[in-house]
Amino acid sequence: MDVGYKVFNQVSRSVFIPKGYKLEFSPKKIDVKNEDYRILMEYHLEGDKLLFNKEIIFYNGIIPVDRVKEWNALQLEMSRFYSDFVLLTR
Repeated sequence: MDVGYKVFNQVSRSVFIPKGYKLEFSPKKIDVKNEDYRILMEYHLEGDKLLFNKEIIFYNGIIPVDRVKEWNALQLEMSRFYSDFVLLTR
């Protein structure tokens, strides 16, 4: 599968968590790395900040035919990550 070009997409965001609130739930971390691509998507706490990190890298701009099934499964997992939520409670 030809992605068309090499890709490097890195995003980091942070949100301040108000006093008295705690992180109850966040989507499960995705961390996949092989010789063709790297996918990292995660939320984690650092003090009173909730950090979101996303890193998508296609090293060669292609996904070999023997990895397409794996890639399709990973896309479903990424879609679930995006459609899930973060829950803060008091």
